[in-house]
Amino acid sequence: MRTAYAFLKKEWMEYYRTGKLIIIVVIFALFGLMNPAIAKLTPFLMEQLASMEDSGMVITVSTVDASMSWMQFYKNIPMALVVMLLLFGGILTNELQKGTLIPVLTKGLSRWKVLLTKGINLIMIWTGGYWLCYGITFFYSDYYWDNSIMSNLFFTAFCYWLFGTMIMALMALFSAMTTSFGGVVLGVGVIYFAMTLLGMIPKISSYLPIYLTSTSELLTGGNTGDYVTAIIITFVITIGAVIAGCMVFNKREI
Repeated sequence: MRTAYAFLKKEWMEYYRTGKLIIIVVIFALFGLMNPAIAKLTPFLMEQLASMEDSGMVITVSTVDASMSWMQFYKNIPMALVVMLLLFGGILTNELQKGTLIPVLTKGLSRWKVLLTKGINLIMIWTGGYWLCYGITFFYSDYYWDNSIMSNLFFTAFCYWLFGTMIMALMALFSAMTTSFGGVVLGVGVIYFAMTLLGMIPKISSYLPIYLTSTSELLTGGNTGDYVTAIIITFVITIGAVIAGCMVFNKREI
């Protein structure tokens, strides 16, 4: 247990020294600020575009409220997930290629503990960054407008967080299965693309994890019960991906 704790501490120090933690904090904070900022600047942009009406453009000015800020939140979060994938896709494969993981394993730390630690780290970083972005968006949206006009704010945010957590677990799984950063990115990308295609089939769309990324529709009302099945399936896949990753890494030749 002491060895696992030392490894966990080493990992966080490495993230800090390489600047990855700082990058994540800055990016998620910027996204959090951008969401209400874009909504706040919309009237000004509309006024500028209105001057182009003489050229034949028709400008429709919509009312700016908290809903516009939250819609920006759900437009930006997918980009944050991509940043997580690009920054931490090589969280295990890079160490295996460089051979820096061998000394840790020879000191008695089990392989499954190594992968589990890295998976937990990914989920912790995603969780911290995601809720930082959410908190900033919530504060400024409430300050400039009124969040009380929104429905199911926390539930919709929870659903997307859970989907992102599943992506982190899949990153850990593909890190155990492949030998390169590209393999991890490709594996996660194929799963995401497959879910997107299957989501076009009405009969099964509500059962897929990617269904949780469409909960922004609940901000204006709706039945949260429609998402319960997708939540349960996503949770099971997340746990299953971590367990499968540990089993694969235990048997893998290094």
